[in-house]
Amino acid sequence: MNEDVRNLKMSVAGRFIDLLGNQMYGGPVPSIAEFIANAWDADAQRVDVTIPQNVKQQNEKIVIRDYGFGMTFDELQNFYLQIGYEKRKLTGNETPGGRPVMGRKGIGKLAGFGIAQKILIRSIKNKHVISFYLDYNEIKKYKHVDDYIIKLEEDTESTEDSGVEIVLEDLKLNKNINIDSFRKSMARRFAMLDTRMNVFINGERLLSENLNFEYKKDWVVENIPEIGKVEYWFGFLSTIQDPELRGFTIFARERTAQITPFHFNITGGFNGQVGLEYFTGQVKADFLDDKDEDLISTDRQSINWNTDLTMKFQKWGQDLIKRACRDWKKRKDAKNIELFHHNYGEFFERI
Repeated sequence: MNEDVRNLKMSVAGRFIDLLGNQMYGGPVPSIAEFIANAWDADAQRVDVTIPQNVKQQNEKIVIRDYGFGMTFDELQNFYLQIGYEKRKLTGNETPGGRPVMGRKGIGKLAGFGIAQKILIRSIKNKHVISFYLDYNEIKKYKHVDDYIIKLEEDTESTEDSGVEIVLEDLKLNKNINIDSFRKSMARRFAMLDTRMNVFINGERLLSENLNFEYKKDWVVENIPEIGKVEYWFGFLSTIQDPELRGFTIFARERTAQITPFHFNITGGFNGQVGLEYFTGQVKADFLDDKDEDLISTDRQSINWNTDLTMKFQKWGQDLIKRACRDWKKRKDAKNIELFHHNYGEFFERI
């Protein structure tokens, strides 16, 4: 036996993989978003995502390559491969580069199993590359928690730039990925686009959508009593073709906590409620992800609105939307009167 050969290991049970990967991250957008979030936490300035035209074709792969600080063998073993590793408690709430840490629960590495049978992980750091596979079908054989021994594919010097490359193989997608829809959905999941990290999808930079506003209120910072600091903007579009644009997207630590369409669970009629059909905006509420209590679902789709804190936040959001819609109706009414005056000026005084 070659004593120079070293292996990694991960304590798993097959059922864990189903619950934390295969079932939780259904679809390409939430699965790949986890790896982009990991790149953010690695202080990457750039991430390249490559998606094949035909994902159903045999041997096609999805590749996510970041240019962050990468991981050594020991870091992979002691941190990355530990399911449930609570990064923030051990390393703090900020990355070495000063970014708010997105990762929290230590299961993002399994997100690839939502769309692939095998995940190849290549980590380059200090001019050394470590690569290995996580194989869904092999892990599923473990009925009880046990050490899953991981044979290294590479363990050698490298001239590549530091970072991590994720290759999703044996894809299990039933239909091809619409790149335009994929780009739009991915762009809505992160608030830091255009500013602190560049993400490229098939070579094209991912940017926040350029929308044509009828009215827009730019970023406002507000400290809500008993809740904390929030930042928000909102606007009204002349028309909204895509339902995902309606309502607020809520971000915590630069990443979605509640996806659209969302109007803070408003019910019942109110003055100007038709404006909801044209309303769009974003809220940054980092306090949602600063608590010991989990207020955000693991797949980053929704917030738990049944706590005292989030119910107060919900009330604030409802009041904000109602005020905005009332103002929208006033502008709409004034514009209609002005238009009527212009078209029917000779009759306006008598009317």
